[in-house]
Formats: sequence, C-alpha cells, structure tokens
Amino acid sequence: MQPLLIIRADAGPNMGTGHVMRCIGLAQAWESMGGKAEFACTGAPLGRLAEEGLPVNAIRSLRGSMDDAHETAALLKSKQAVWAALDGYHFTAEFQKLLMDQGVKTLVVDDNQDCRFYHANIVVNPNLHAREKMFCDREVHTRLLLGPKYAFLRKEFWESSKIQRRPPQKAANMLITLGGADPHNTTLKAIRAVKLNTGFNLHAKVLVGQSNPHIQSLEEEVKDAPGVELIRDAKNMAELMAWADFAVSAAGSTCWEMAASGLPGIYIVLADNQKNIAAELHDKGAGVNLGWRAGVTKFTIWGTIKHLMESKDRLEKMSKAGPAITDGLGAKRTVNIMMEK
Repeated sequence: MQPLLIIRADAGPNMGTGHVMRCIGLAQAWESMGGKAEFACTGAPLGRLAEEGLPVNAIRSLRGSMDDAHETAALLKSKQAVWAALDGYHFTAEFQKLLMDQGVKTLVVDDNQDCRFYHANIVVNPNLHAREKMFCDREVHTRLLLGPKYAFLRKEFWESSKIQRRPPQKAANMLITLGGADPHNTTLKAIRAVKLNTGFNLHAKVLVGQSNPHIQSLEEEVKDAPGVELIRDAKNMAELMAWADFAVSAAGSTCWEMAASGLPGIYIVLADNQKNIAAELHDKGAGVNLGWRAGVTKFTIWGTIKHLMESKDRLEKMSKAGPAITDGLGAKRTVNIMMEK
C-alpha cells in the first residue's frame, strides 16, 4: 500500500496561489519516492491540481477554524494518511495539536513565525531569514528544516536548475510574474512601465494566474503594447524562465524558482510576508528589491529595467548568485527526511 500524504493548503484572490503551487512540488517529490499524495482545500481548488493528477478533497468548514481541524482530522483518519502537511498562515497551534493528537505525523510550512507554539514532527521555513530561535516554542521532537535548501520547487525545476545559464550579450527578454492572484493589479503597473520603452529591443511575457480578477484590464492594456504578450495559466514556468534574461516578480515562492534557474529578478513586495524575502535576495545579489507595491511606480520599474538591460556584468553576477542560494531540490530533501520518520 502506498503511504498517503494529505496536503492541507488553500488558494484564492486574497491569499494568492503560492501555498498550493509550492506544495505541488512536495506532492511530486512524495510520489517520486513511491508514495501517494492528495490535497485538501477550501473553496475552489486550483485547476492545476487536476492537471497534475493530484486528487482534491473538499473542506467545507471555515478555513483555519477548529471545525476545519476536526474535518481535516476525520479525512486523514478515513484515508489512513501517514502524513499531513499544513501550508497556510491560518493553521494555528490548536489546529496542529488536534492533528498530532490523532497520531498523524505532521509537517508545518511556516514563513514568518506565525504560531505561538508548533505541534509538528517537522517545521519547514524555506527563507533566508529563517533561524532556529524563531521556533523555540515547539515540541521536543520537532525537527526544523530551515533555509532555501528546503524550498519546495516543482519537478520541472529539478533538472532545469542544473543547467548553466549563459548570460546574453544584450538582454532583451523579460518575464512579468506578479503572483497567481495579484489583487491590487500591480501587473498593470508593470505593463505600463514596459510601454515607456523608446529605444530597446525588448520582448515581455506577462504571466497571469487563474485567480487574477483583473484579466480584462490587462488584455486591454497589452493591445497597444508592442512586444508584450499576455499568457494565462502558464504550465511551463521552467521553460519561460530559461527564455527570459530577467524578470519583474512578486517576492513570493516564485523567487526560489528564479534563483534556482539563475534568473535575475526585480522584486516588488505585494504582501507583508514578502518583505524579508525581497530584502534578503537583494542583499545576496540575486535581484533588486523595489520595496512595497504602493510606493513603486511605472517609472521606478522602467528605470530598473533600463539599468539592468544596460548592465551585462550586473546581470551576470545576479544570475550566478541565484543557484548559490538554492538548487531547487528542497522538496526531495524534505521527503527523504519524512520517509525516515
């Protein structure tokens, strides 16, 4: 019988898709080791899960509530799951404890020390700012997996991350990828920045997720934007990152995909939990941190794009800095540890 991992994660217009998307990498790594993985989600799950062949169990309770915890525990018991993975800021200490009290091995993904106590077999924080002192209040047996070495990337990046990127003689290709939801429509600002181009041979691919509520305005904006292509629900992120010379990106989980791919980034902070990521990647030389979205203008974005297109040496240094931060195999490392327990 294949050991079952159930991943409890949610996505939506207000919380983004990053939690679910990175956990696809965990599910793929689990199945590559002979296990079986399923998701449990509130609301409408990402269509990407069905495309990946990952079953989804509907959670009907208010997400993060104790009713949710009881419903999740009942699902784990009925399915005879051996592991549960929780990825979301709404999974409290009480939620975790209820699962562990049922005898289920539990992994918690935590980016910013979100719980007052951790009831888990494993806590993963894949960020550069992760430190053991952030998780002092935990069970004595809890194992900490800290840093980008444990960032969950999907299998399309496991091999692509090993390919040596060759910096172009002249940068010309860029991605714009500002999250699967982008509720504040920062993507529109980035497209308008590209439209300030008056002298560069620039090609831009704008990636828009299925949870983005601003599709119509974006489609209208690119109609008079030469060299700009809008792509909805891209399934080939590794290929697109290999095509690009640099990217304008939110400072979420996509940053680790970019780092592993050696893709220089211009980072815009779209949520509080992205502030540390953007700052650390900037300090490590893998990208440029433009800061909080409200203070970023189309002129700020274009000025940075222009600078990078004129700075081959800086792009090359940024490209080399990324793979030194993460090699893209964090999901596999994590699963190896889970299988040992």
